[in-house]
Amino acid sequence: MIEKGGAAATELKTINPATEEVINQYEIMTKEQINDKVSKARDAFNEWKKDSDKRTDFIHDFAQELKKNKEEL
Repeated sequence: MIEKGGAAATELKTINPATEEVINQYEIMTKEQINDKVSKARDAFNEWKKDSDKRTDFIHDFAQELKKNKEEL
């Protein structure tokens, strides 16, 4: 458990040390929540790896978006 000043924290912040700007905030998850997310990710990967055509289409579409937005990137 992450503690801050003796109390359990409910979120974790990523802070830019140069500007002290909060870049992002993350909810502190329980072990059960983490296990659930890992399980869902594993299930999704097992489906994803079965469909090479879908992966190929995704990568192609992603590449097209990168090319379309290369000036902004």
